[in-house]
Amino acid sequence: DAKVAYAIDAKTQIGFETYNELGPLRHLDSLSKNSKTLFAVVDHEFTGFDVNLGIGKGITKEADKWLVKLIVGTHF
Repeated sequence: DAKVAYAIDAKTQIGFETYNELGPLRHLDSLSKNSKTLFAVVDHEFTGFDVNLGIGKGITKEADKWLVKLIVGTHF
């Protein structure tokens, strides 16, 4: 998995993320046989929370065609 982002300001970033499956640990498949999804994302830090919102498009036939993700994190 990978991410490239550009900081708009101290609390906001926009960028791209890719999620790539490799298969089971006992038998890793070739890169062309698994799900791969490319996301356009926005990251923003609110008071005490980090929010990552993205819309993704599957780039292999094994992937979902479209996917929306929301990740909320906190620092402790």
